[in-house]
Amino acid sequence: MTSEKTGYFQTLGIPTKITKGKIEIMQDFKVLNANDKVGPSQANLLALANIKPFKYKMGISEIYEDNEFYSPELIDITEEDIDNVFGDAILDIAAFSMGSDMLTEASVPYDLSLCFNDVLKMAYGMEMNIPDSPYPLIY
Repeated sequence: MTSEKTGYFQTLGIPTKITKGKIEIMQDFKVLNANDKVGPSQANLLALANIKPFKYKMGISEIYEDNEFYSPELIDITEEDIDNVFGDAILDIAAFSMGSDMLTEASVPYDLSLCFNDVLKMAYGMEMNIPDSPYPLIY
């Protein structure tokens, strides 16, 4: 953090010093306790330190099917099943993105791999030797 934020830390009572133009916090400072509500000053302080204090979870409280409610204990779903469904959804998004020439976070690894393969093929066509290439040159 740059030295412009020292007043902010002093307002919160956090002991700091400036070293080489950067703010250094002198001792541990507890911003939040578990189950505390996050106020604007705590949110700003955590954002300055690039800390994301929130963790969200989803749980099934009831299941509704055919006008009936069921208890979630009746479901036989594991974490692995959920991970597989999300993984398949990400692959579908990547495939759709690549098919429609749209760049998304899911398609970036595949697009980079295709570009690198194109570079290797061009190097092979120009008879350049690239170590560990899947297109070895035979002299």
